[in-house]
Amino acid sequence: DALPSLRDTVCSGLWRALAPIADVPLLPRLRSDRALSPDALAATVFAITPKLPYSITASVADALDQARARPHPILLTGPLHFAGEALATLVVN
Repeated sequence: DALPSLRDTVCSGLWRALAPIADVPLLPRLRSDRALSPDALAATVFAITPKLPYSITASVADALDQARARPHPILLTGPLHFAGEALATLVVN
């Protein structure tokens, strides 16, 4: 599960909705200046689901590589900036 968000997006509500189906959220660093840092997202994930492991990744490409290595389905969610980075990465690979 990859969960980037923008500063003006309320990510806690989104995470509360997704947490029941999450295995290991992957929190990539985005290239957008408006994006929340993975550390800020991790704080939200931990506050809501303190026992759920998560992983901070250096990039969307790293998050996708880690997600593909897992046996579970992949759910990508986030702002359009994230979708653009994810699509660009998927097209190259």
